[in-house]
Amino acid sequence: MLRIIGDVLMMAAVDMNGDSIEFHGSSTSQLMRFGLALALLTILIPRATAAEDRRQYGPSSTMTPMIISEIMYHPRAITTNDGEFVELFNTEPFGCDVGGWRLSGDIDYTFATGTVIKALSYTVVAKDPQFIRQTYGITNVMGPYSNSLPNAGGTVRLRNRQDAVLQEVEYSDSYPWPAAADGAGHSLVLAKPDYGEGDIRAWSASATIYGNPGTNNAALTNAQTKVVINEFLAHTDPPLVDYIELFNTGATSVDISGCYLSDDPATNKYRIPNGTVIGPRGFALFYQTNSFGFLMDPGGESVYLVASSQSHVIDAIKYPAQINAVSSGRYPDGAPGFQMLSAKTAGTSNSVPYRSDIVINEIMYSPISGSDDDAYVELYNRGTGSVDMSYWRFTDGIDFMMPPGTVIPSNGYVVVAKNVTNLLAKYGNLNTTNTVGDYGGKLSGSAERLVLSKPDDPALPYQDFVTVDEVTYSDDWGQWTDGGGSSLELTDPRADNRLAMNWAGSDETAKSSWTTIEQTGPLDWGNTDYPPIEYHVILMGAGECLVDNLDVHINSQANLLPNGTFESGITGWLPMGNHRRSAWWQGEGDASAASLHVVAPGDGDTGANHIESDFTGLTSSATNVTIKARCRWLAGCPYIVFRLLGNWLDAAGTMDVPQNLGTPGLRNSSYVANAGPAIAEMTHFPVLPGANSNVLVTARVHDPDGTAAVTLRYRVDPDTGLTDVDMNDSGLSGDAVAGDGVYAGLIPGKPTDALVAFRVVATDRASPAAASESPPAGHAREGLVMFG
Repeated sequence: MLRIIGDVLMMAAVDMNGDSIEFHGSSTSQLMRFGLALALLTILIPRATAAEDRRQYGPSSTMTPMIISEIMYHPRAITTNDGEFVELFNTEPFGCDVGGWRLSGDIDYTFATGTVIKALSYTVVAKDPQFIRQTYGITNVMGPYSNSLPNAGGTVRLRNRQDAVLQEVEYSDSYPWPAAADGAGHSLVLAKPDYGEGDIRAWSASATIYGNPGTNNAALTNAQTKVVINEFLAHTDPPLVDYIELFNTGATSVDISGCYLSDDPATNKYRIPNGTVIGPRGFALFYQTNSFGFLMDPGGESVYLVASSQSHVIDAIKYPAQINAVSSGRYPDGAPGFQMLSAKTAGTSNSVPYRSDIVINEIMYSPISGSDDDAYVELYNRGTGSVDMSYWRFTDGIDFMMPPGTVIPSNGYVVVAKNVTNLLAKYGNLNTTNTVGDYGGKLSGSAERLVLSKPDDPALPYQDFVTVDEVTYSDDWGQWTDGGGSSLELTDPRADNRLAMNWAGSDETAKSSWTTIEQTGPLDWGNTDYPPIEYHVILMGAGECLVDNLDVHINSQANLLPNGTFESGITGWLPMGNHRRSAWWQGEGDASAASLHVVAPGDGDTGANHIESDFTGLTSSATNVTIKARCRWLAGCPYIVFRLLGNWLDAAGTMDVPQNLGTPGLRNSSYVANAGPAIAEMTHFPVLPGANSNVLVTARVHDPDGTAAVTLRYRVDPDTGLTDVDMNDSGLSGDAVAGDGVYAGLIPGKPTDALVAFRVVATDRASPAAASESPPAGHAREGLVMFG
């Protein structure tokens, strides 16, 4: 039984992507085995930080069963000893020999030969092991490690004996990383391992101050955890006064008597009076003058809401410089993340967010060339008038200040380049007016937070930068954007660019030219067990291309392939393995009307993953044989091979990849006047329902035009008939909180072994209305839940 857990969790067919578990062509038996494994893990492995996270401590990577489960990088100053530590957890049901492995990055520690981390167990590596043992009363502590974890942000890597990086965390003290972990006493906890250590969404603050090294980070059930800092005003020229608004996200009243507000992580400054109760979906408002007393820094600082028990920080925010008289808050009330609000709403429901005319509109973060010189960020003015961007700057992600006199006209663009000279040479529409640079730093190829800011006071251009727009992108936001040739484009400039669904990869399919791949030679080095009777097409990585006029001949004689032109279809050709979605392409060929569209989600090979066609007329004794093909790159990998069975002869080459990828300084190729609602955080609970148990599906939905309807659409596999269920945000029928933008719908219970596939469909209030789906329309994947 334990062997099943180890085998199934490492299955290549399973993709733990975000909040959903998706299966790619898995058989029913595989699904049942995976369900069994998860059921066992539910019993054997402790839960993560908070009950609502609904995560188990399973593996976060196929590289290793070990996860970096907790990091204390900025401990609260309680003694002169150092309270730093890094915690590891073995997710496998058998021991893991880590002898010779090491922690690297900002710290360094090598595990002694023979060190074994027991099954489903924690190990702590500390700066001061003896102090950690005595303070927490635990024995599973190793160390000391060299150097220290920086308070302002740093890197922790787990390496194996061959020094390969198995896990890597680049934490930060800046939003969206938990502010409570930056000196307020909490640690960072890997609450959602399925995102992976490298994703900020995987991390949260520990349940309690000082963390829980070496043990399970138990969930908090205190009602006060339903209260959040919901709005604040920190820049107040008289007669305005600073204020902090709290909001109860729950459906029952919460007593916050004795809780504390403070702007100092080490000092609880203001005690909330006894008898202070916040009603369901209610507010509590505190002003600086007659209430909490301390002055909030308009240049930016942190604010903490500490539990009455003083055992944990209920909520904490770290804000940048603020605009005078403009408040910041969550929208809708209680939603994750803060934005500047269009109006101050102290003690009432928050107004819609402030809408900047300038938005981050396109990002080339991982060029297919592999050269950072091809990277850029494009800004777009969606307003009705010109905007002077003199002295604006990027304050996170990259480092660049706009030169004086930089102006974006209405509906205009400014491109911020890593290498201006390089971009001007490749894009004819760019010039020294609409292109600036060179920026410092480097855009991450996996995930990055980009923040565009401006001086609060134009007369003081080098201080107090207030946030204008920000995007925290990920390499799974758009197809082919992670080194596949596409830039990341905002589809609708009106939409919230913080949400993944409002972005797409640029369409590069019309830019490349046809390339000839050809090889001539004798058939003298092949495998005699496999005569040259098959012609293979192999794309050497994930990508798409067109191929046409495929040819194999002897001494300039006739083509031996029965259908190398594809003018009437692909009869005689068999797409196999990960090339199986390849198909006939009508409308374009090499100087013709049709071709073969090669589609590969991964590396092709000489085994099962290629496209093949049988032919006759060639023997292994032939000389002066030519393989020839024409091909055109569309996306992804540009490397392609045409070969004969048995490796008797092959022609390998690189397709032409255009230099002018993306749409810097131009309207995005994915632009739509009105995108459908963005659907995020789609999940179902319970993950493994019992037979005939209802399943709650939830999703956060947002659209600038408002949301008209959200529908849960499901089917019982293998049936194709769909059943629609209205999802609601009314606080009823399974919805936890009314009006928070999270919609809920129920899948009725099904018998044991029933597999239900589902998706969410949403429609906006525009006229004409626009709709969207998650997973996206036409996507082969679906949300899946197995009963019993």
